[in-house]
Amino acid sequence: MAVDWDPQKRRKTTSHMRYITMNIWLSRLATLAVVLTLVRPAFAQSMDGSSGLGLVSESGVTVIDGNAYATITLLPEIRIGKVGVGLYVPLMFSMKDGSFRGTPYEGGYSPLRVVRYLSYGTKKQDPFYVRLGDLTGTSLGFGFIVYNYTNATNFETTTIGVDLDVRTARGIGLEAMYSNVEEPAVIGLRPYVRPLELLGMNIPIVDRLEVGALYVTDRSDVATGVADPITAIGLDAGIPVPLGRLATVTPYVAWASIADVDRGPFRLEGGMGAGVGTSLSLRGPAGLFFLNAKIERRFFSDHFVGSLFDGLYESSKVIGGDRLPIERLQRASAEQATAGSLVGSVLGKVEIGGTLIMPDAASTGGERNPGSYLNLYATAPDAIPMVYADATYHRADIQGGSDVFKLDERSLASAGLGYRVGSALVIGTRYNWTFSVHPDTEELEVVSYITPFVQLSMSRNIQSSVR
Repeated sequence: MAVDWDPQKRRKTTSHMRYITMNIWLSRLATLAVVLTLVRPAFAQSMDGSSGLGLVSESGVTVIDGNAYATITLLPEIRIGKVGVGLYVPLMFSMKDGSFRGTPYEGGYSPLRVVRYLSYGTKKQDPFYVRLGDLTGTSLGFGFIVYNYTNATNFETTTIGVDLDVRTARGIGLEAMYSNVEEPAVIGLRPYVRPLELLGMNIPIVDRLEVGALYVTDRSDVATGVADPITAIGLDAGIPVPLGRLATVTPYVAWASIADVDRGPFRLEGGMGAGVGTSLSLRGPAGLFFLNAKIERRFFSDHFVGSLFDGLYESSKVIGGDRLPIERLQRASAEQATAGSLVGSVLGKVEIGGTLIMPDAASTGGERNPGSYLNLYATAPDAIPMVYADATYHRADIQGGSDVFKLDERSLASAGLGYRVGSALVIGTRYNWTFSVHPDTEELEVVSYITPFVQLSMSRNIQSSVR
């Protein structure tokens, strides 16, 4: 049953979307993937208290409402001990009269708009961790409800969110997130406990058992088209098992339920799901390589989508239509599925990763399923002398193996190839397959385009006296 979307709200949302330059999802996700990869060398040892400075800058031409702007975007990141700061400084100058475009710095909390995030500590490692601002990559628990979530959907402004993880010495802790402190938004809570640690029972490996309860709700009416939230509750448990000093395997189980939504002209009868999985973290000596992998078997009823709050959740609310979260839940049918993710890097020169969620019906050539999703990315900033390359690909609602790699209305793609001038400057060309808003009809349309770019990236370790 289609949701009765408010046309006035749609016009406002569409107007807001125009500021997402020539795309809705991919540019922000791809840019963040490039940023995180390029600055990784600066923070490779940040977990053990070292400090670093990373800077990425991209320049090119941005078209907004038919006006062209010469754009330089600075993305510096600084880490001193446990404190991290990331900035996002877009500088846009009209190619018509040279005037500076100040829109990104307007609105509430304007002095803080250039701060992409502030953080303290490392999640799941330090007893206290907090991150303010951009929450890209946020997960709660084992990711069955919230997985790789981002609140960054508008490249011109920083949404101020909060991600928190606090753990006491007795094995009691709390994960919490709030996606936007300026308005009703996504709230997530996960109190958890290590029961054997709480009881003072020191049993090798077993005392690492962690049990958590989850509550996640989206208080914004954009998610459903009415003033009624999407709410999920869940339980999970897992045991991290160290395999020597360099590897950890974590088997886990999870269960979740979506609450009913009953308001106005429609009703959603919520569903439930369960999953069992294993994650692996492997790091080579002296930073030679790292590998993070996860595989999960899922069992869903009607009207349930696993990891609903993911990297595309906020963008789907902006796009609207059948991509609304409520519409995805309406269309979801009972299924069994396999989900997996993999991220690996060698010598910090090549990083390859991806996520695949494939319902059994889709894998055997059945109808399109709203739960199927593929994301692949690769970055090679200096694997080949003087050459920079990166690529990202998203595919949703996959129908069988022959439907995995196609460019149409269910795809997003980007690929960049550049020539490295010295150690910090890259000049290149980027191809994008994405979506934009037509200036006359205010409707989304598929667009593909090639644009030149100039990128500056630097990284440097800082010897800090902070202890």
